[in-house]
Amino acid sequence: LFTDANGDKSWASFSFLAALHTRIYWSRLVTIFRINPKVLKWQLMDIVCSTVFVVLFSATTIMTLENLGDPEVFRPYNDEKWTIISSLYFIFVSISTVGYGDLVPMSILGRIF
Repeated sequence: LFTDANGDKSWASFSFLAALHTRIYWSRLVTIFRINPKVLKWQLMDIVCSTVFVVLFSATTIMTLENLGDPEVFRPYNDEKWTIISSLYFIFVSISTVGYGDLVPMSILGRIF
């Protein structure tokens, strides 16, 4: 996260969104090499790659939203520290529909996402 001159949190770089291009490049690679998408091996590879892209994108997005937090009024109520590991854990638990409830988004933007 970035901080301004007063030490307050400010918007971080959203350069991790460029990782979405990796999914597009994967599709282009399959087309360029004329890989038969009906072959089971390539179907499994496509599913695994797509899942990894979605999980990483979701984890970095929720981490960014939670680390930015809410306006000054709500900050005392949001003391959780979100790291990439805790964000990945949260996304895996949410996707698998287990939802332990031990880690929940507290910011308004995090809850919307």
